[in-house]
Amino acid sequence: DIDRLVGVMHGLRDKGNTLVVVEHEQTVMQAADNLIDIGPAAGAHGGNIIFHGDAKSKIHNHQSSIGNPSSLGTLPWLTGEKSIPVPKTRRKPGKQKLTVTGATRHNIRKLDAEIPLGLFVCLTGVSGSGKSTFAHEILYLNIARKLGLETDGDAAPVKELLGTQYLSGVELVDQTAVARTPRSTPAVFLGAFDPIRQLFCETDSALSAGLKPGFFSFNSGEGRCDRCAGNGFEKVEMQFLSDLYVTCPDCEGRRYKSSTLDYKYKGLSIADILDLTASEAVESVFHPQSNHAKKEQRLISQIQAALAPLLEVGLGYLKLGQALNTLSGGESQRLKLCQLLSSSLPENSKLKTGKLLILDEPTTGLHFSDIQNLLSVFQKLVDSGHSLLVIEHNLDVIKSADWILDLGPEAGQHGGQLVAQGTPEQIAKTKTPTAHYIREALGLSKPSKSPAQNPKSKIQNHQSSISLRGARHHNLKNISVEIPRDQLVVISGLSGSGKS
Repeated sequence: DIDRLVGVMHGLRDKGNTLVVVEHEQTVMQAADNLIDIGPAAGAHGGNIIFHGDAKSKIHNHQSSIGNPSSLGTLPWLTGEKSIPVPKTRRKPGKQKLTVTGATRHNIRKLDAEIPLGLFVCLTGVSGSGKSTFAHEILYLNIARKLGLETDGDAAPVKELLGTQYLSGVELVDQTAVARTPRSTPAVFLGAFDPIRQLFCETDSALSAGLKPGFFSFNSGEGRCDRCAGNGFEKVEMQFLSDLYVTCPDCEGRRYKSSTLDYKYKGLSIADILDLTASEAVESVFHPQSNHAKKEQRLISQIQAALAPLLEVGLGYLKLGQALNTLSGGESQRLKLCQLLSSSLPENSKLKTGKLLILDEPTTGLHFSDIQNLLSVFQKLVDSGHSLLVIEHNLDVIKSADWILDLGPEAGQHGGQLVAQGTPEQIAKTKTPTAHYIREALGLSKPSKSPAQNPKSKIQNHQSSISLRGARHHNLKNISVEIPRDQLVVISGLSGSGKS
C-alpha cells in the first residue's frame, strides 16, 4: 500500500506540485527528495532542525556522519546504523488459546481461527483485509459479552467461542481520548499526585498550619483558585462560535491561590511541580536520599513507581499538570498502556489469568526510537501474564511478535480469509503479500526495488523555495528553513519533537 502511495506522491511532484509530508514511515522518508529532521528529542528537548538536505545520497552510502548532530535524529535509522534487532527467542504457543469458529461480518465469511494466549500476537494483512473487523467486532465484542462486560456495539455472529475462561478481562487499548476535561492530568491519572500532595503536607510550614493533602488538590481543595475553581482558565461561551478558553487572570493559569504557592517542597511550589516534565520530576526532585525521613522516602518511592511507566513508553516529556484532553491519539494510547504497566504485578511474578489487550496500529505517529520503547513495554506486559493482539503494518513490530495471524489475500471482497499463521520465520516461507516484506525485515532476502529508488523530480528548476525565518511556536526554537519547491519533502523527528 505504501509503495503505491509513494508512486502517487511522486506523480503529483512530477506534475509541478510541491509536497510537504509529516511522516514516520521509512519507505516515504527514503523516497523524499529533501528531508527536514526536527529534534533531537521530544517536548522541551526538541524544536531544533538537526538535519536538512538530500538524504538519499547519505542513505545510499549508509552514512549519517557519526559525531555530526544528525547522528542523533532520524538519519541513522534510515542508513541502517541504528535498527531494532530481531528477538533472539520467541515464546511458543501453549495449551491456552482462544478458538473462534464460523465468524461472519463484512468481508469475513465463516472464519475459523485460533489465537494462542500468553503471547505477543500480530494481526497482519493489506489495508481492508478485515483486521479491524476481526479484532473489534468478532473478538473484542464477543469476549466482552461472554465475560459480562458492558460495551457499545453489536458483536459479530460467531458459531462458537472457546477459551475465555483463561482471561480475566479484555481491553481495547485504542487512541480515543483518556479524558475530555482539563481536570485530569498525567500525575492524577497515574496516581502520582496523591503522594506528591502528602509530601507537601510533611513540610514544616504545612505541618504548622495543620494542612491536609486535600488542601493541595486543584479539583476540590481549599488551596485552589476561587475564580477558575482550579482549572487554570475560564470558559467563555459563544453563541454561534466554538467556546473560548482564556487564562484565568487571578492565578494566571497556575490553578492555585497565591497563598497556596507559599508552601514549598525543595524550593518548589505545588504549581512548579505540576509544571515539571515527568523526566525532570524523577531526575531532579523525587529521588530518595539518606537524610530523608522514612515516610518521605516511602512517598518518593510511590511517586517514582507511578511515573516510571511514563518514562518507559517514551512520554517523559509530558508535564505532570498537562491536561489530558490536549494529548494526541498516540499519546493517549501509550498513557493507557502506562496504567496497565503500573497495575501489573512486580517483576518476576506473573498473573494467574491475564487480560487480552487489543491494540489497533499503536505505532501510528511514532518515531523509530518510540517504537523501540513501545516494543519493550509489549514484552513486559506479556511477561506479566497478559496476552497481546496487535493490528500492525510496521515491520519492526511484526518481526518482533511471537506469532502472526495474516489476513487476506487482498482487500474488500477478495480478503477476509486467514491465509497464514505462525512465527515470523514460518510466515516468511509462505507466498502471502505480507511474507515478501517479512523476509526483507528478517534479513532473509534483499530489499526489492520500490518507488523509493525512483529518479529525482523531472522538474529541474529548484531555485524557488518556501523560506521560513525565525519560526517560534510551542517548542520550536527560532527555526529557519528552506523548503524546496517541486520536490517531495518529508518532515521527520521523534513524536512530540515539533513536526506538526
